[in-house]
Amino acid sequence: MFKVKNLAMAAVIVALITLGIISFSCLPQKKVPEYYQFYQPGQIHETWIDLNNNGVMDPYENTELPIEQRVEDLLSRMTLEEKAAQIAMPKRLDGGNCDSCGNGGVSPAIDRLGLPEFSWYADESLHGVQSLKPATVFPYSIAIAATWDEKLVHELYSAAGDEFRAAFNVDKLRGLGLVTWSPVVLEIPHNKKYERAPETYGEDPFLTSRLAVATARGFQGEDDNIPYEKAICTAKHFIYCSGARDEFPLGSNIPERTIREIIFPAYRAAIREGNVGQIMTGAEGWDKAPHLGGDPINYSPVILTEVLREGWGFKGIVCADCGALGEAGIEENLLGAATALEAGLDSNACGTTYKNNLPQAVEKGMVDLKAINNAVRNFLRIRFRLGLFDPPQMNPYNELTPQENVLTKKHIALALQAARESIVLLKNENSLLPLDRKNIRSLAVIGPYADKARSLIPPDYNGTPPYWVTPLKGIEKAVAPGTEVRTSLSFDVEEAIKAAKGTDVAVVITGPDPAFESTPRKNLALPEGFLPLLKAVEGTGTPTVAVLVNGTPISSDWMKEHIPAIIEAWYGGMEGGTAIAEVIFGDYNPGGKLPWTYPRVGVGPLYYNYKPGEITYDQSTVLWPFGYGLSYTKFSYSNLEIFPKSTDSAHVKIKVEVKNVGERKGDAVVQMYLRDVEASVAVPLKQLRGFKRVTLEPGEAKTVEFELMPDDLSLLDDNLETIVEPGTFEVMIGESSEDIVLRDTFEVTAPVKAKFNYNNLMVTKDKVKALEPFEVKATVIGTGELEEGDVKLYVDGKCLKSKKVCLQPGESRNLSFTCKIEKPGTHTVTIGNLPGIKISVE
Repeated sequence: MFKVKNLAMAAVIVALITLGIISFSCLPQKKVPEYYQFYQPGQIHETWIDLNNNGVMDPYENTELPIEQRVEDLLSRMTLEEKAAQIAMPKRLDGGNCDSCGNGGVSPAIDRLGLPEFSWYADESLHGVQSLKPATVFPYSIAIAATWDEKLVHELYSAAGDEFRAAFNVDKLRGLGLVTWSPVVLEIPHNKKYERAPETYGEDPFLTSRLAVATARGFQGEDDNIPYEKAICTAKHFIYCSGARDEFPLGSNIPERTIREIIFPAYRAAIREGNVGQIMTGAEGWDKAPHLGGDPINYSPVILTEVLREGWGFKGIVCADCGALGEAGIEENLLGAATALEAGLDSNACGTTYKNNLPQAVEKGMVDLKAINNAVRNFLRIRFRLGLFDPPQMNPYNELTPQENVLTKKHIALALQAARESIVLLKNENSLLPLDRKNIRSLAVIGPYADKARSLIPPDYNGTPPYWVTPLKGIEKAVAPGTEVRTSLSFDVEEAIKAAKGTDVAVVITGPDPAFESTPRKNLALPEGFLPLLKAVEGTGTPTVAVLVNGTPISSDWMKEHIPAIIEAWYGGMEGGTAIAEVIFGDYNPGGKLPWTYPRVGVGPLYYNYKPGEITYDQSTVLWPFGYGLSYTKFSYSNLEIFPKSTDSAHVKIKVEVKNVGERKGDAVVQMYLRDVEASVAVPLKQLRGFKRVTLEPGEAKTVEFELMPDDLSLLDDNLETIVEPGTFEVMIGESSEDIVLRDTFEVTAPVKAKFNYNNLMVTKDKVKALEPFEVKATVIGTGELEEGDVKLYVDGKCLKSKKVCLQPGESRNLSFTCKIEKPGTHTVTIGNLPGIKISVE
């Protein structure tokens, strides 16, 4: 559901103060964040700031008014030059990770209106605030995906948001603002060699969508019952390198159906349910997707305006990635800047195209005033959402401090719990694990990364913790007193054999050296040096445990066949080594599940949700399937119920019972997959449509419930129109995408499409020349349960264009179509089912 922060709580506080029921002096007096030092003490009142210091509460200063009204009032007071400067950002901050791109764009202060300068590059926080030293460092994104735990992800990023805001309040980020350029990386890389794949949530659009919503809402504080946002996070890279299925580098030849089915869902969810405040674009072109405009994304009005704004109702900022405008192949000149802004690209904060060209383009009249106002409106709206124009005492987030809200015991505990829950047990032959401390008198820890911090986190986008618990340190702390721990911390095979021989067990830490953004993996095999190391240790006869530390899949048939116990530990963050040791010794029962399909060596792009004939997916290509992961206990599934079994509304509820039938406490991840059995177009043989992680004591059972809505059942027909087709749907409950334990079906008896009401039809011209463009506008209101539908423009009763729009019941949006008519005469134009308007064409 798309939600906008309401100001009900703020209004109550204001009313109580106004009525004298509470007084300003009774409110807790906290240190004012350094941001507010821009104002004189007399400007800050109990319920408003006299921003322009004129002694009058102007509408944009009135905290009781809706944000949109305040934005429009402030916008109306700005000159064209002031607006252009807010977008062009002539000042740049020092530091950051892309200085050559002009990193760290700052909107200048407007003293006469009381606007302080504000940075639109506020560091990274993919798994810890990058420039905050020290900071809590959580596991990497792909590890977080392996938890399959929405609640934990929400808590994790709420903690990260706390640290981010606390740093801003005392200016610990070199003057940076409150808009972070992470942590919601929503690409769906079917090509798992892509070097930024570990920043994502894996190969599945549904899993990515649910975790994206949890991340955004947690980081921004959407569920804190506070009328402001804690900080603004970014979803990226829209839609750079997403969905590609060939070798790197990736091209732009992505079919529109793939874009809409695979790439768009997570962004749509992040916007409409997560209320994410910023979308970052990449540099991918659209020359092979004519129905999506045929323009490079940063110059595409179809993508940036029609899809994001009109289709999904996005009201945040669209910014380009560092250097993305230049990479698009369009010259960085006045025309390039004007074209990008008019397409809907608000910000070039990490680049120089706007900085160097936009003011001149505006001065020469090359930019439509509407485009300028739209971009500035989006910038101002974000600052109002953050509460930066309201008295500091009204915003509880202003009370966050590094002393009280950074590296807290709770945050460190969350980092450890996330590392625990992320670990996937891939193999456990003859129950080698967990190890019994009492029976382990000697143990070998082997591998060049076993005692390196880089075994826990790649060298990008993370904060600096006060300590790292490496795998070796975690194991040394976990063993029983008196246990001998031998080490071999290199690729030296003879040294490894010497360390392993005669010990009760050998633990080999394997995995690739973490790649940077510009270094794709050549293949998914174990990196050079690790396979000889594993073979040498296994050859000693010592029971061997392989611990994978990586971000993308590791494919090794030999390892799967010969190593008795294999743990996927990912990049586990500052407490990663503790979690590894707890799993090895049974202090924690692993319950993580793979967010990837692990292919065998030499196999091309592989993913579980394939369509018939699309790829070869069988035992010859799959090493471990999506959703796979073992436990030290066993679970049974029963009593699958579907209600109703027949429906004309495409709204279905599902229940299933899961029971721990083993002897240890453990976590089950109940996975619900769906198949449209009678679809008129090719659809995946199964698609994830629900999951729930539950903790069960031995013998305990719980009933897990899922709810399928019409959008979960919908498809794109031959005309790419959204519909739920009548027919049979199969529900599958599994322990992985391949291990399906229960099945049942239900029927949809009638087609379901989105329902809209229309009003306020208008045209910008009622008399035009042949092929002269004019606008046809209307307000569209959602009235049905299927959220996504197609709104159509008709000329003389024939559909000329259509746009996809997402609206919930009661939600409305203004749409505009550009229309051209070639044939002279009188024509009737309309949108939807409204009575038409006559247009005279000369």
